[in-house]
Amino acid sequence: MRTPFLMMLLGMSLAACGPAPKPPVTDEVPEAEAEAGDAIRKKAGETFTVALESNPTTGYGWALDGKEDGTVVRKVSDEFVGRAHPPGMVGVGGTERWTFQAAKQGKTALHFIYRRPWEKEAAPIRERTVQVLVE
Repeated sequence: MRTPFLMMLLGMSLAACGPAPKPPVTDEVPEAEAEAGDAIRKKAGETFTVALESNPTTGYGWALDGKEDGTVVRKVSDEFVGRAHPPGMVGVGGTERWTFQAAKQGKTALHFIYRRPWEKEAAPIRERTVQVLVE
């Protein structure tokens, strides 16, 4: 008699998981909080950072799709910052921090894809687009 009850609990647990959440553009860029269309507005010369949750121990990482207008924004750096964890603990994720400089007036989109770089034909498992307006 316990089997149907356990199956029901398992089904409820799996349903509660749902699809993976959209990775946040963190509070490092307060202008980019809306999930339906992240947007950043900067003046030429200013820098901004987009932070995306990542776990490189899985082989996945964020990359730009290469369609952004490099004359409007320029990538300054990208780095992975791991979460604090106990010594010896492996497989801990963190945040990829992408820093850009607003170069000149205009609009562009930064389209990030989360994939394994060696899987060239595989579709990204996550994507994120951030609209950038430089005034």
